[in-house]
Amino acid sequence: MQPAPHSRELTCRAIVSERNWIMARFLVQPPTDKDTSMKSIVLVTCSAVPELNISERLYAEALIARGCRVSVAPWNGPADVFRTESTIILRSNWDFHYEPDAFLDWLMSLKESRKTVFNPPEVAAWNVDKCYLLDLASRGIRIPHTRIVPNDREAISGVFRGLNWPQAVIKPSIGASGYDVKLVRPEELLRSEAGQTWTKRSPVIVQEFLPELGQGGEISCVFFDGKFSHSLLRQPAADEFRINSRYGGTTSLCSVSPRVVQQARGSLAVWDYPLLYARVDGVLRGGDFILTELEVNEPDLDLHLAPGAADRFADATLRRLDAPPEGSANP
Repeated sequence: MQPAPHSRELTCRAIVSERNWIMARFLVQPPTDKDTSMKSIVLVTCSAVPELNISERLYAEALIARGCRVSVAPWNGPADVFRTESTIILRSNWDFHYEPDAFLDWLMSLKESRKTVFNPPEVAAWNVDKCYLLDLASRGIRIPHTRIVPNDREAISGVFRGLNWPQAVIKPSIGASGYDVKLVRPEELLRSEAGQTWTKRSPVIVQEFLPELGQGGEISCVFFDGKFSHSLLRQPAADEFRINSRYGGTTSLCSVSPRVVQQARGSLAVWDYPLLYARVDGVLRGGDFILTELEVNEPDLDLHLAPGAADRFADATLRRLDAPPEGSANP
């Protein structure tokens, strides 16, 4: 997931420097009679970051080169575009966790509209709450040791006592981009006041700390229509465990073994057919892949780091648009 900017000022500076180019290239007018046969696609962003980043621009360019009309609109902006465009693709709706109920309502409206949406609204909704990790674990996918408890000292302390952890990661069950994620030790809990909360929301996820993040980084495997496209290495800054760019984390292209790709792909088998896009994040422990996140809502795919990835994504998109409807997307 791409982090939201720290302030509106930061967003505005980025927009001002690029608005003219993006407006001219992507925010096109409604089709005329002569181009009604063109595939009309809207790429979903958000009001916090309304424009396309460098990765998504490449995707938009690849779609345009293949004869598509492409427009850009924030999910929490004016609704008109979502009523008129035929295909809606979730891409950088990165502020959903600030208004999760509104986002879920918006997804439901898309589902009820019966428009073509990728990934399907029910898939994105399932991915909003990190409780999905327990769903994956119940299906045999290896994840970090994870507990979901109320957001209070006694409940969190109970996890420490039961598992004898020296430290643990605490995060809201609905969050993104390292939002409100903390590394906590038992002595901090003991020093805290009764009733103190540890994140802005409840419930919280209490998860084992993964030293592999600092030792080798997190691996992300990107899939288009179920086919492996590229892999990324996400590494935290020194003295930091969060790998998000807002905390100084870096992302680079990397290669992984076929075994890792196979293990990462296993998490996608919970659906009846391949999703248009997915990013599977995890760490390696003893050569085995431990899934940390399954991103099927709004993952940053870093297409600009992987030659040909934007073209692969665009080709997969057109194949899906040309194919007959498939079975249920429910996990």
